[in-house]
Amino acid sequence: MRKALFILCLIAISYPVGASALVGISIGGKVGYSDYSGDIFAGSGDLGNGTTYGVILGFGAVPVVNFQLRASYFFKDVELAYEYMGQTLETSFEFRDVAMTALLTKSIFAPAGSPINLYLGGGVGYHFMNTEVALAATEGTLSTDPLSAVQNVGKMSLEGLAGLKLGAPAFPLSAFGEVGYGVIFTTERFSVTQVSVGVMLSF
Repeated sequence: MRKALFILCLIAISYPVGASALVGISIGGKVGYSDYSGDIFAGSGDLGNGTTYGVILGFGAVPVVNFQLRASYFFKDVELAYEYMGQTLETSFEFRDVAMTALLTKSIFAPAGSPINLYLGGGVGYHFMNTEVALAATEGTLSTDPLSAVQNVGKMSLEGLAGLKLGAPAFPLSAFGEVGYGVIFTTERFSVTQVSVGVMLSF
């Protein structure tokens, strides 16, 4: 966590240094296909994939640098099989992830007058994750009454992305597509890959 906080401080310090002047504010939304890999808790297995919804607040700057604050929401019902008293039992649990991310994005290919803008980005995030799991009783005989295990955790993450934005230079509305990857610092290996599309409105 100390490493992630240090990176966040570097982003906050370097942004006003590298950006000499703000040139605009933009807001947008996106929808994505996310694939979570790893154990949110021991034995859960890969969480799998589902839909993520997000909102973006961007601050444009010179030279062609963007500072963005992002919020996203992911929800999924996950199937779980586990061993109990020599039997394999199956249940399901709900997983929610509300993420807040601070990113710097940099244009790497944007010909003058062209609607094409390729960019890379990176930053840090914080994930508020919730799981609600129904398990069989852990003592005595096998019971039909489940033990509900609720876990709420907040974890730092490192985030990276590559994207393509399409929009006319004088037109405030643009569309974009992105591929992102994040490593979430839980006690188990845990990461998320996302492919998303969205729109941005610039002021």
